[in-house]
Amino acid sequence: MQFKQKLAYIALSCVLLFFGFALLINVRAQAQDKRIDNKVYKDYSLIEPKVNDANIFRSEVNKYRIKLPRDWKINRGNSIGVEFNAISLFGLGGASMNMVIATLDENAGISAHDIPVDGMINLLKNRYPGVKLIESKKMFLSNEKCLLIKYSFGYKTLDYNVKLITSQYNVMRGNKAFTLTFQVAEELQKEHESVIEETLLSFVFEDFEDQLYEENKTEKTTGRALGVRVLLSIFINWVIGLFPAVFLRYVIFRRPIKKRLSYVISGIIGFLLFLLVSLVAFLAETRPNVFPVFLWTALTYWIIHRGYVDETNENG
Repeated sequence: MQFKQKLAYIALSCVLLFFGFALLINVRAQAQDKRIDNKVYKDYSLIEPKVNDANIFRSEVNKYRIKLPRDWKINRGNSIGVEFNAISLFGLGGASMNMVIATLDENAGISAHDIPVDGMINLLKNRYPGVKLIESKKMFLSNEKCLLIKYSFGYKTLDYNVKLITSQYNVMRGNKAFTLTFQVAEELQKEHESVIEETLLSFVFEDFEDQLYEENKTEKTTGRALGVRVLLSIFINWVIGLFPAVFLRYVIFRRPIKKRLSYVISGIIGFLLFLLVSLVAFLAETRPNVFPVFLWTALTYWIIHRGYVDETNENG
């Protein structure tokens, strides 16, 4: 009996560690992504952006292409959510651009023309004191509604005052928000106007087939997606959560377990599962849902103790 108990504890620890590492690996794969409000910003720092011979960058992840100005150098994103940034090292100089992409939890059904300009300017002022709005304009970019926010702000570095003109082109497509930003030194603004215009004209979304397919299948897949979520929830809550109890009852002990030992085992399982759920929620930056842990603990006790008969008159 003692040997089987020790074996059961070892097996239980291995099972929990297995599921813990499996969930931890899955979370770690997304740990570099950052959630702000209802948006998720992907980490593109490991993806090397490349252009072809025509200086065209094509995003395989977000399905668009854009032609960079001549003599501009493309680099990896320098912060979270930035798929690429580019800088003018030769020619006119004094300019840069980047693309920031955020994924929304769901398609909110709004366009860039619905974005409140005042709210965006207030956010910018909180980040960069001294921001002044130059222009806000509703337009189109790659046949999608686009909101242009153009503003200026300055800062001082050493003994040199720098004043920049920033133009943000905001587009909503599906459940993604695209922000294409150009930043130019104020004294070079006019010289770069034609360069920026040519770059904007080259921007094209390349997911038209995907968009058409999604629109056609939306009604058909609503019920299917709900069914998948239900099945996945059942799998997580019943298969994964109750696997340790079933494994102990029918593989290790192969008989019902007395009450006292059942309390101990179910308590240990519940505690370890609580730590696991809390760890996963912490890494994913979400609120832990501990209700399933209580359910798993209670059902674990019922599974391993159900049918036990005290034939030796032992307590429990």
